[in-house]
Amino acid sequence: MTQHHDRFLQLLDRFWIIEEQDLSFDHLLNGMRPVTLTELIKRHVFRNPGDWSTEDLFENLSMFEAGDARFARFLEGLVSADVLLDENLQETSARSTVISSLPELS
Repeated sequence: MTQHHDRFLQLLDRFWIIEEQDLSFDHLLNGMRPVTLTELIKRHVFRNPGDWSTEDLFENLSMFEAGDARFARFLEGLVSADVLLDENLQETSARSTVISSLPELS
């Protein structure tokens, strides 16, 4: 999905809460800590590409419940120079994003 993992995580963190950690008394007693969404993304998207599809990632981030404006700003950030440093990839990604958002002609 992206070659620059840190930049991608920063983008996600701008729009979604990915570092939430709910430490409970049980976690402290058992010596366990909860797994964060950031850790899951690193495991399933970066270290093991193919574990999660784009749809799985979006589902885990609750992107489908996000407002249109928020999702559009995320997509703009995804193809920006902040995340995608290669200009050719920016153009290709932007085109495919626009094409996939167009309604189908019957």
